[in-house]
Amino acid sequence: MNTLPRPRTQPEINAFRRSCLIKGTVVSLAERGTAGTSIRTIAAAADVSHGLARHYFETKDDLMAAAYRYLCDLISQSIRSAEETTGGAAIDRLKATPRAVLSPPLFDNVHRLAFLEFWHEIRHNATIAVIHRELYARYRRRIARLFRQAAAETGATVNGRMAAIGLLALLDGLWLELALDDNGYSHADALKLCEIYIDQQLAGGGRD
Repeated sequence: MNTLPRPRTQPEINAFRRSCLIKGTVVSLAERGTAGTSIRTIAAAADVSHGLARHYFETKDDLMAAAYRYLCDLISQSIRSAEETTGGAAIDRLKATPRAVLSPPLFDNVHRLAFLEFWHEIRHNATIAVIHRELYARYRRRIARLFRQAAAETGATVNGRMAAIGLLALLDGLWLELALDDNGYSHADALKLCEIYIDQQLAGGGRD
């Protein structure tokens, strides 16, 4: 899973090893689940020694927190990349969000399974819960801002906050169902439902 170039300086080496361990955590969670993941399984997935892993991260919880931040950053990066392929209108950038969330790399097998493990951890791991609240609040604010911008561009009136909550609830539900069993409906169906919701909100479905 490593995508960084081979390091040369000590700071580059440190960044490279930390990245390998964080991505190794994602792989171990996907393959073994939270209960089966340990510093040793993470080190093995990262192809480093157990001792080296502990040099960079003292505990499994530290690695879990870093891995969850990494996955949330991946969401932001994937959405930004999807937005760059649009024409720049806010409604197009809004519709890019579901496409990014339901497509690789976010929706490949490893990341999907790791996300499922973290969703369970949010209920039991206070550190993961704090990170989730912080990053998800930022996610909602971004979507709300896009709804308000799209409304300004189209002359609609929309409650940006409520529209964002609705879109993310819809998208999370569709994502979860597809992650657990993709026989009920297709990715195309899920994307279409998100687009219908966005269009309805901007047609006046969510008033301030």
